[in-house]
Amino acid sequence: MKRLGARGTVDTGDAGLQVVVGPMADAIASDIRAHLASGGGGIDAGPLLDALGGKANVAEVRAAGGRLLVTLRNPDAIDKPRLENVSPRGVAYPARERLHILHAQPETLEAAIAPLLR
Repeated sequence: MKRLGARGTVDTGDAGLQVVVGPMADAIASDIRAHLASGGGGIDAGPLLDALGGKANVAEVRAAGGRLLVTLRNPDAIDKPRLENVSPRGVAYPARERLHILHAQPETLEAAIAPLLR
């Protein structure tokens, strides 16, 4: 595997998941600890709001189960490619005026976007 460029392995088993990354493990662990200590990092909701067509186009946002539920005033005003680009986990479109932005921390995302909507 090393000859093919692999930097680590992932082992799955009954006890869970183990990622083996070799000599870079300490650096990765330090980066993870620093990120967690900073509160998970700030979320810049500006690009997301722009992709949604601006604050005038957002009627409601609400966090729920790994998603940010968004109700739009004018679904034609969103920039779909840009929205999908700033939403790396994906976007679901359950109805024309509603979309769900998949996110690891939807409550944090909701808190970041709420002040921009005022």
